Amino acid sequence: MLVWIASYPKSGNTWVRAMLTAVRLDNGEELDINRLEGRLKGRRTEDFEEVAGLTLDELPREEQLRALPDLLAELARTASGLEIRKTHDAFIRTANGRNVYSAEAGARAIYIVRDPRDVAVSFAAHLGISLDAAIAEMARTDRELGREGGGLIELIGSWSSNVQSWLDQCDIPTLMISYEDLLSDPAACLAKMLGFAGLEWNEEALAQAVEMTRFDKLKAIEARDGFVERSESSDPFFRRGRAGGWREDLTASQAARIEADHQQVMCRLGYLTPLAPVGSATP
Repeated sequence: MLVWIASYPKSGNTWVRAMLTAVRLDNGEELDINRLEGRLKGRRTEDFEEVAGLTLDELPREEQLRALPDLLAELARTASGLEIRKTHDAFIRTANGRNVYSAEAGARAIYIVRDPRDVAVSFAAHLGISLDAAIAEMARTDRELGREGGGLIELIGSWSSNVQSWLDQCDIPTLMISYEDLLSDPAACLAKMLGFAGLEWNEEALAQAVEMTRFDKLKAIEARDGFVERSESSDPFFRRGRAGGWREDLTASQAARIEADHQQVMCRLGYLTPLAPVGSATP
């Protein structure tokens, strides 16, 4: 069975994958953050090219998108036991109306959501762009990742469209976990995710995984070993690991822009109260 760890970028996807890696380590084994993709593999270019029988350079964009459902179905069919893979895609359909993510392409998904004001700060640092540019990118419904670097396209859309697409679909059972809950009670969140994914665990392994993936420890590992998933233009990947930092980093007008762009979904998730004026956070 394939379980997708889905999220808009910089919402905690990598942290969750680190937790799910750590909980399966043997006693005394160290967490290697540069093996997350090996243990819990993302959607790789090599997977696509093997199924399609062509290199990405030989396939126009629309052909890539048309082939994605077959790729993901093949990954599910050939999965050895339980496999966990990441995605930043919105829950999308091809031009002929076929779901890219369907029951045959993965029975379950864990969707990680984070306050978009904090996402904007982390996204800007990750891409090496200004906060204003990051805020504008988060509002783009046509936002894509991957193609410019020669990789497989990821259709992430805007923050709002990405969140809504996963939470409103009925094709795959989906568990939503908030970044804020991960911070406040990581053990409870990890236990919930493990149960949902059907992974076996015990209290000792769970406690060990939570301890190993504290942000100060992940930062120290990255400082010592580097991190292959860090953008070349970014600061360290594991930065602060806290909620509400946007209050120190965003101007009032920047926060108001994010709230105006994403008010409906922010209210739905409790990041804003329905009648709150833009620029004011939920207590």
